[in-house]
Amino acid sequence: MNSPIPGRLAALRDAMRRHGISHYLVPTSDPHLSEYPPTWWGRREHITGFTGSAGVALIGLERAWLWADGRYWIQAEAELAGSGIELVKMGAPGAPSPQDGIAAEVGSGTLGVDPQVISIEDRRRHERPLEQRGGKLVLIEENLVDGLWTNRPRPSTAPLVPLAERFSGESPTAKIARIQKAMIERGADALVVTMLDAVAWLFDVRGSDVQFNPVAVAQALVTKDGATLFVDDAKVDDALRKHLPKSVRIERYDAFGSALDALAKAHARAWVEPGATSAWVGSRLGAGARLIEERSPITNFKAQKNATEVAGMRSCHVRDGVAMVRFFAWLEQEWKAKPVTELTAAKKLADLRSEGEHFRGLSFETISGFGSHGAVIHYRPTEEEGHRVIDDSSTYLLDSGAQYLDGTTDITRTISLGTPTRDQIDQATRVLKGHVAIARVTFPAGTSGKQIDVLARLALWEKGLNFSHGTGHGVGAYLNVHEGPQRIATKGEDVPLEPGMILSNEPGYYVKGSHGYRVESLVVVVARPDLSAEEPFLGFETITCCPIDRRLIDRDALLPEERAWIDDYHAWVVKTLSPLVDDATRAWLARACAKL
Repeated sequence: MNSPIPGRLAALRDAMRRHGISHYLVPTSDPHLSEYPPTWWGRREHITGFTGSAGVALIGLERAWLWADGRYWIQAEAELAGSGIELVKMGAPGAPSPQDGIAAEVGSGTLGVDPQVISIEDRRRHERPLEQRGGKLVLIEENLVDGLWTNRPRPSTAPLVPLAERFSGESPTAKIARIQKAMIERGADALVVTMLDAVAWLFDVRGSDVQFNPVAVAQALVTKDGATLFVDDAKVDDALRKHLPKSVRIERYDAFGSALDALAKAHARAWVEPGATSAWVGSRLGAGARLIEERSPITNFKAQKNATEVAGMRSCHVRDGVAMVRFFAWLEQEWKAKPVTELTAAKKLADLRSEGEHFRGLSFETISGFGSHGAVIHYRPTEEEGHRVIDDSSTYLLDSGAQYLDGTTDITRTISLGTPTRDQIDQATRVLKGHVAIARVTFPAGTSGKQIDVLARLALWEKGLNFSHGTGHGVGAYLNVHEGPQRIATKGEDVPLEPGMILSNEPGYYVKGSHGYRVESLVVVVARPDLSAEEPFLGFETITCCPIDRRLIDRDALLPEERAWIDDYHAWVVKTLSPLVDDATRAWLARACAKL
């Protein structure tokens, strides 16, 4: 089938010529700088055909490029075939940053971009290298992709849904007061809130505008006398009005620009997070307001879960674990009786999860990859593609998660239904050693995920192996499955890990065209007062509750303390889940969690 992308690129280039620009930038993000934009703002996917969650496209009058990170290299190569778009592998040895690479391609030309889809920070990052080459960044408030997008999805009108305080652990009134206190300390007159998960957290509301992420399109301002929620009228009902405190005003979504203009006119001190606020907002405020450019207090408050949120995350992971072990017990028998495909397996697990209390949907599209598909880090089976039958000839990688009213889950397990090869066992064991090292580590307060990332890679590095993605990302509480600022990775900010933060622990290894292995559990940062009386120490508590396949573990390659951790973890899984499952699953669980 011929790709529609060349025709779309030709139409975009006509629009570029009308605006007198040589290149046009199409990032993944939307006006809220979302990692996963709503379908009606999925412009990068529409213009390139690349469906990954991260990447930036540069369209020139003659050539086009897509920058994608290591999670998506294999996927992008396949999806860009026949499109005329060249893949640039972000993070590959010697590869420049996207900003430097884009500037090199633009040269002395003009780079156009919609200011609503790049941050204040990214605007500057693009301007500097362009100016050094004699080029120029041009802000075009008309998004050029929109004008050529036929059959574009319509915006959602689904209502905002209140989240009860028994799940959030803190009322909107208390949250606003905490933010106002931070504003007074910083000398701010207003806090600008445009990230969708920040709005959801602030007002204890959830939505369904973004697939898998329980957020709604809205934005807000917090001032000394209260807060204003800007949202389409169609999304407001009596339940929402009753839920919000009287100090919160509701305005139309499109009134946000006028509110920014009023702040500028009053020369207000406006607090914006430069990496999470659009250049469009920055320009409106820049007409007169004085900007405080720092991380939003909401970002930090949201990341550090309260006791209710941590308890909810623990609880939902038990229910999620029940679904996981029921699934694996089913798969062990089902594949022998009749074909089970990557797609039918993903659907079966979703059905089992849906039986759990407080279930509200999946937290991302299930990654269900058998054999070589497991090496495609974010592979997703579809009805259209040739999804494979799962059998005993290779390994099966399953990365999945769910949204519950009391929390969000994200788990990866890789299994073998047959006899894995010696190389597969060696690679899986080295990945597992890295996983256990992160799970067991203790560290002084003030330590960042960047400082401990190496622990996840040491066993792989000993054999000249590595993985191209981060070791861990932050996770929201019934919010986005990817959340900052905390992470465990070789690059990024040195954000200290704090008690209550929840992260993934997910090292992996992938052999293109053959197989992949990843083991992922979520961990919560906890205080470790037992370790030192001299200074505060922290550690991780693993809250994901599901066995790790023993068939892929080389017991003799593990240190005694690593074997002890795995046996203790499996004993906890058995104790926690056995009372909650049927007899057949309980018997499978006992075998899967037997001592090494």
